[in-house]
Amino acid sequence: MKMLVGKSKGKPIVIQKLTGGHHMEKDNYTVVGTNIDEVKRLNAESGLTYNEINELLTKEIEQRKNVTTDKHKT
Repeated sequence: MKMLVGKSKGKPIVIQKLTGGHHMEKDNYTVVGTNIDEVKRLNAESGLTYNEINELLTKEIEQRKNVTTDKHKT
C-alpha cells in the first residue's frame, strides 16, 4: 500500500491509499493522523448535540410556562 501525502498549511493533509488494482480510497487526515471522515461519520451517528438538546429543553420549558399561564387565566 502506498500513501501519497499532499502539502497543506494549517489544513488537513489528504492521504490517498492505493490498495492494489485500480481501486483507490481517499481519506482525509489531520496533521497528527486523525481520520476526519471517520470522525464526521461517528458524530453523525452519535445523536443530538449539546446545542440541539439545549434548544429542545428551552422550547419545552416555554411550552410548559404557556400552559401554566393559560390555566391561571381561565
